[in-house]
Amino acid sequence: MYETDMWNKASFLTRLVASSVRISEAAGATIKDVTSECSGVVNSFAVDVLRLEDELSADLKSVKPEDVVVWVDPLDGTAEVALAIKNNNLTLLEQVTVLIGIACRGRPVAGVIHQPYHKGTGRTIWAIQGCGVHGITPAPGIPVYLVSSACELSNGFSAQPQRVVVTTRSHLSQSVTDALNALKEKGLVDVIEKYGGAGYKEYIGSIPKFLKDQLPEIAAKS
Repeated sequence: MYETDMWNKASFLTRLVASSVRISEAAGATIKDVTSECSGVVNSFAVDVLRLEDELSADLKSVKPEDVVVWVDPLDGTAEVALAIKNNNLTLLEQVTVLIGIACRGRPVAGVIHQPYHKGTGRTIWAIQGCGVHGITPAPGIPVYLVSSACELSNGFSAQPQRVVVTTRSHLSQSVTDALNALKEKGLVDVIEKYGGAGYKEYIGSIPKFLKDQLPEIAAKS
């Protein structure tokens, strides 16, 4: 009854994100077991999202269904799934995600990234504008741009931050390769990391050991 009351009192956007979290997790379960029967209907929601109702701005609390556009990628990282199965390389599955993006009146306001294969059990990262990021715990007090992906000191800080480009692993084109080489020649990039899936690249950017400059996925695939 308590959870039902929270749902009834919540604004539309909070309900939408709370449902999206559970939907992404259900999609992840289907990805991990393609032989399972899926009803196509998810009738649950994440209570942790509803608890943030009071933190929502007045503008977001006033959002109506007709104000919202939702983007869904039910399997981001299809190339990684295929390659992992073909080569029995399970580490690639970490890069597979389910993505849900929510825009209101033309601007992004919330999103969900679910990693079905993370540490075997999976995890879900989600955020609402003004309410913080949930599902991960960033290192406290360490700005991303002050921490190196290498050359770390004993206290965890870096003497010289590195500039890291995160780009596509499976759709690398000649134009992107040329751009990366030009950046390295000019000393503008220290490390180039290649990963699959736009969702996993965004997650990598949240880890406080990268200064990430992500080349647009659309450019990498052109």
